[in-house]
Amino acid sequence: MTSAETHNPHADCQRSLEELYQYVDDWLDGETRSTIRQHLDSCTSCEDVYRFQATFVAMISTKCRSELPDELRRRILEALEESC
Repeated sequence: MTSAETHNPHADCQRSLEELYQYVDDWLDGETRSTIRQHLDSCTSCEDVYRFQATFVAMISTKCRSELPDELRRRILEALEESC
C-alpha cells in the first residue's frame, strides 16, 4: 500500500481539532500552524469549528475586560499556587 492509500483523513481532523485552542491563541510553532491551516483550508467541517472558536475567543476577550475584585484575584492566585 502507498502512503496515500493508508492516509486517514479522520486522523487529520482529530489532530487539528485537538490543537485548535493553541492554533486560535497563536501558541503553535510555524510548521504546526501551517499543517493545521492546510487542513482547515481543505476541510469545511473543521473550518466551521475553527471559525466558531475564533469568534467565541474574540468575543470573550473583548467583552470580559473588567477588573477582578482584589479578593477574587487573591483566591485565584492562591489556588493556582497550590495546584503547582
